[in-house]
Amino acid sequence: MVSQDATITLVEPENPASMKPYLQIWAPGVPPVPYHVVKTNYRHFACVYSCYELFSLMFEVFSVLSRGPEIDNAYLAECHRAFDALELDLTRLEPVQQTGVCNAVDLEGSGEYY
Repeated sequence: MVSQDATITLVEPENPASMKPYLQIWAPGVPPVPYHVVKTNYRHFACVYSCYELFSLMFEVFSVLSRGPEIDNAYLAECHRAFDALELDLTRLEPVQQTGVCNAVDLEGSGEYY
């Protein structure tokens, strides 16, 4: 069985005018990682972005997530526009074939879906 200890919390900045609330992932042995949902329609897709420092190296990760193995081109275009507005290099995005097989099927979790 695979087990993972991580917590996702909501971070609400002291000055909301300067920064929007975001999620933060906490896991043992690594610093907290910000997790920004840049764009979503809550039913079909989400565009997510993280930028953090680890061991004096800067990491920047952005992804397009879908609720199914394929994503409609219109939703993909919405993520591209959102990432482009953040001046991210869209050529770094690579499609990943979703086969329907999840390698983390035995991952422990709350079992709650939102």
